[in-house]
Amino acid sequence: MLEGDSATAADESGLDGATIERVAEMADVEHQTLATALVILHAELIGRHSNLEHSTDYVTVDGTRAYRVHQS
Repeated sequence: MLEGDSATAADESGLDGATIERVAEMADVEHQTLATALVILHAELIGRHSNLEHSTDYVTVDGTRAYRVHQS
């Protein structure tokens, strides 16, 4: 069961809590470490939203937008 930071990450990232737990176990990472990374990633992506919208290909399906990320 997710608690504390993990629950916040689930709320903020839109990911299911069970998914976060499963990925943390698969990657052999502490749940809290993954939760913190997801919160930071989410904030970074939100901050870059307008830049991505103007400079990157994207699609919107059922109200969810996905951006193409070019490999570097």
